Amino acid sequence: MDKWLSEHIDDIINDTVNLLKIRSVKDAPSPGAPFGTGIRQALDYTLSVAQRLGFKTHNNDGYYGYAEAGEGSPCLGILTHLDVVPEGTGWTYPPYDATVIDGKIYARGAIDDKSPAIAALYAAKAAEMRGFTGRVRIIFGCDEESGWGCMKKYAACEQLPDFAFTPDAEYPLINTEKNILHLNLKTRFENKYNVTLAGGTRPNVVPGSAVLTADNPQILANCQNAGATREGQCMHFAGKSAHASRVELGKNALFAPIDVLARYFNEFALISQKLSGKIHCEGLGLETEDAQSGKLTVNLGLLSVKGDEISLVLDFRMPLNVSFEQVLSAVESNFPGFDISILSRQPSHHVPPDSKLVKTLLAAYRDITGFEAAPKYTGGGTYARAFPGAVAFGPLLPGRPDLAHQPDEHIAIDDLALNARIFAHAIAKLLS
Repeated sequence: MDKWLSEHIDDIINDTVNLLKIRSVKDAPSPGAPFGTGIRQALDYTLSVAQRLGFKTHNNDGYYGYAEAGEGSPCLGILTHLDVVPEGTGWTYPPYDATVIDGKIYARGAIDDKSPAIAALYAAKAAEMRGFTGRVRIIFGCDEESGWGCMKKYAACEQLPDFAFTPDAEYPLINTEKNILHLNLKTRFENKYNVTLAGGTRPNVVPGSAVLTADNPQILANCQNAGATREGQCMHFAGKSAHASRVELGKNALFAPIDVLARYFNEFALISQKLSGKIHCEGLGLETEDAQSGKLTVNLGLLSVKGDEISLVLDFRMPLNVSFEQVLSAVESNFPGFDISILSRQPSHHVPPDSKLVKTLLAAYRDITGFEAAPKYTGGGTYARAFPGAVAFGPLLPGRPDLAHQPDEHIAIDDLALNARIFAHAIAKLLS
């Protein structure tokens, strides 16, 4: 398997680059493209690669696709996704050029989750040529970054695999995932200075930029004092994007303008007091953690001020000892006068560390890397939640920067090749 993968590394690189050049951000639906034409284009391309490699393929009207090798049972599922978050700002290289420099491929989706999809295809082909018992199905989701409509469709139309992993997180392996809750808070206020404020791209991304406008010159001056750059009446605030599961790695660009507006509006004084800089829910009286799944975190992912309405979206990552009801109750008591609605909720996900799946995947990882390995927890909501008993396995290797959802997202070509080897050996072990 290793020899075959080494011989095909140029093909793996070229197919990865071509896929990364497709801007597969969720967009308006159209016939055959329920999540937008860019995502459908990415799905069509990936299935064409699978067909070239000799896989049986299926496309369910643009909701999802899969490539399959082997026959009978058991069925191993490898769940990837082809949609990406918006590119944002701050890139050194254009986010859809898939620039290859210094042995790395720079592009949105390079680590989350397009290169693992291509690596999994080649890994499955290498394992098939070696021979295995049963089937391997590489599943290509198309709505992971938004509402998981692809997986809802899959569950309604397909038999679930007997066991599965998703290369949508990090090594060695993640067997515990936190509860996730997205809340929308809205309120009206007297917008006496014609303020507008906008920041954020998705609830699960720490905002890397925000823009404020106002009629009041003192507000604008205070914005500049808070580090904003001025362009006419627009004040631009810069932060650092990060995934909401690792909110501590980011710098929320919304906090500074919120703190400025707190001097002029009671509503923003409350938001500042409860949220600004308080990523562990200190302002809500919810600061807590447990040994199995870590600390409770909150990300102010979206904020919009238009006319007399303030709207904000909060992303909570909750340890196993905190319930949805506890968080919702705390938000309601700390934000009186706000209309609060639940946008989405995902319950926690846990697979016992002594399960065959966990033990076998960790063994494959140890065999190839030589590193000792133990399962971990995450605040992220990986695709493992789509299937009972599934885990997250790769693609991010220890010591590598976690650039998912951030500018200059990239994967080293050596890591791309290593992922393919690890996946191939995992498939061979699981279907032996």
